[in-house]
Amino acid sequence: MSDGADGIGSLARHVEKWSPEPVEQVDVVRRRDLVALARTLGLDEDHHAGTHAPILAHWTSFHDWLPTADLGEDGHPADGHFFPPIPHRRRMFAGSTVMAQAPLRVDVETVARTSVLSVTPKTGRSGEMLFVTMRTDYSQGGRLCRTEDQQIVYRSDDSARPRPPVVTPVEPEPTAGATSVRRSMSPVVLFRFSALTANAHRIHYDQDYATSVEGYPRLVVHGPLLATLMADQVTVRWGAAGVRRFAFTLRSPVFVGDPFLVEHTGSDESARVAVVTGDVVASADAERA
Repeated sequence: MSDGADGIGSLARHVEKWSPEPVEQVDVVRRRDLVALARTLGLDEDHHAGTHAPILAHWTSFHDWLPTADLGEDGHPADGHFFPPIPHRRRMFAGSTVMAQAPLRVDVETVARTSVLSVTPKTGRSGEMLFVTMRTDYSQGGRLCRTEDQQIVYRSDDSARPRPPVVTPVEPEPTAGATSVRRSMSPVVLFRFSALTANAHRIHYDQDYATSVEGYPRLVVHGPLLATLMADQVTVRWGAAGVRRFAFTLRSPVFVGDPFLVEHTGSDESARVAVVTGDVVASADAERA
């Protein structure tokens, strides 16, 4: 419950003294993983097999592969350095802003330094939420190459959600003036993307869990997968090192088998990309380097 008009309630009390120290990881963005990503999503391999990593390609690296015993019921880690100490924690990826200060080179040792940028409790129609922004700086040879500010939304909820009725997907109509690519994701694609990004959340591969516990009608397409498809639209136009800024927001889920469009509009210097079903379910703005 909320404590009043300021929107500060029980979740805020749980994180009053939560201030985790920054953490550094050393890894390599591997060309072989980028090629595997392109093959998984049916993208042009040439844009993923070069010297520079596309704007979101660092998601294939810097993973903590925990023992299975350390995972929670949902498949995510049960606990972790950057997980806020709230009860019955549920997590949703809301979006990111990625800035490229310099090209991120493939197969080169990279230092990723992650810290908590902000923690903001809010209360809305669906109850209390905790918005956490994580900043990761990626450096090579002491030079800052890329910064990502990632927005995560947390809720406290241990109840099973009601199973929704199954709705037959409708083919979306292309938007006038936009370049549209029609896509649909299969369970195999979701499984392979989960493996590439070390994402064990059961909503992406466990149909019974997704419907009975989380209340979704079918398996959920990864938000980062949709973001990767949007980013690819600018990568094919500007090159892997040609994107200076890419900011995206995830609004509504897409489910396995749903037809959707990835639509691009813009100029030589900026672009707008969206994932469209009947509505815009994800959108992004990009600026050329």
